[in-house]
This record gives sequence, structure tokens and C-alpha cells, in this order.
Amino acid sequence: MKILKHVDGAALPEVVQIEVQTVPGGCAGRTVEIHIESPFAGINDNTGLMLVSHNWGGTWEMCWDWCRVLANKFNLICIDTNYYQSGWQAGDPTYDHGLYQAMDCLRALYEVGKYLADNNIKYNPHRIYAAGASGGGNISQMVNKLAPHTFGCIIVTIEKLREQGYKGFYVAIGAQKSSKLNVPGEDLQGVFGGVDFLREVNLGNKPALGKKCAVIGGGNVAMDVCRTAVRLGAETYVVYRRSEAEMPADKE
Repeated sequence: MKILKHVDGAALPEVVQIEVQTVPGGCAGRTVEIHIESPFAGINDNTGLMLVSHNWGGTWEMCWDWCRVLANKFNLICIDTNYYQSGWQAGDPTYDHGLYQAMDCLRALYEVGKYLADNNIKYNPHRIYAAGASGGGNISQMVNKLAPHTFGCIIVTIEKLREQGYKGFYVAIGAQKSSKLNVPGEDLQGVFGGVDFLREVNLGNKPALGKKCAVIGGGNVAMDVCRTAVRLGAETYVVYRRSEAEMPADKE
């Protein structure tokens, strides 16, 4: 990684250059430029990483205002990469190299993560996202396929909706607190509410599950808990009062 711009006192450089893979018919030693926006409040152990991909034929400047908004609203380090063919640099408008464009973005994500690790800067490796504008959205989808633990997302702010003429807003953020079963023993050590358990994992913590885990419930939260418990290495079972066909969780 070659640092091109680093503001004094900042944890991360603002502009860097990295070497990336050679494309068909191209020369070895190809490089791309990465622009990095950190949250004004600083980086902490819940700060996530987000790839923000500009439109085809554009450059990082197209999304830089969005990077600042997202970094500060959602506690993210935003990474915008001048991937292959940015700014028509290849002279070929056909854009048939989506795989290499996505790999450029993933390489940028890796290099920023490595810089953080090498400099002992703590962040939350469980909060990794990819978002893009127009053609950049296609690249984000390719990123999600190549790196399945990277989450694709659509970001809409209330400010932008107001600019589009919307006057009223209803924010449905889902349950923020686990429901109680009201049975003896649910306050014992090793018993977690589903929402509380998922929140802890998303914050980068690892609840002590033991070797076996029983998940009580048949809804979507219960299924999220099951998948998460399996990823944490627990042998996981579902306990539900009705039949599998009657479970309210989405089939997928």
C-alpha cells in the first residue's frame, strides 16, 4: 500500500494506492486508487467497513458526499475504489470485466482491514457492507457473491426523502427487546433472549453457548438465532410447540 494523502492525527490515510490483479491483455503491476472516509467521532470497536462503489465510467468523486454522510450516520469507514475502467480509463465502454472490478473493491477492503490490524486499530469485523450507485450496485452484488459475509444494503436517509417531497415518515425498526417466556429458569446463566443474543453477536461479542444449543421458537428471529449459533460452533436444535409446517418463519 502506498499512502498518497494522510492528514496529521488521523487514524487512517485518506487516499492510498494498491497493486491489484492483472486483467486479460493488461500489463503486470496494475494499481488502483482508494479513497477512505472515517467517522468524525473516531474509530471504535463497533465501527464497521463499507464499500461504496460509484457508477460505471465515474470516479470516487461521484459518491464522496455519500461516503461522508454514511460514515458519520452509521459509524462506518467508507471505502470508494477507482476500480478497473473507472473514468473510462480503459477506453472500452463495454464494461465486460465486472469480476475484476469487484475484485478490485474486495482488495481495497482487505488492504484497509489489514492496515487497521497492523496498526492495532480496533473495529467491528462483523459489520462489513457493500453499497453502490447504478452500475456500482451491480459491482456490490458481485462483491456479495465473492464474499458471502459482506452484506449488501440500500441506504435511504430521511434528508434525501424530504428532498424528494415526502412529508411524513414511519420508522419500523422491529423489536429491540426479547420477549419473555415467563417460565422458571429463563434468567439462569446460559439462557439468552433471541434479540439480545443476536445483538451481542453483531457487536462482535461471542456469547458462551457451550457445545449444544436449544432454540425455543419457530419465527424468523429463532431461525436467525439458529444460523448464528451454528456459525459459532454449537450443535443446535429447534424446540417448537407446533409442527414444522406451522412454523411462522419464512421458508428460506
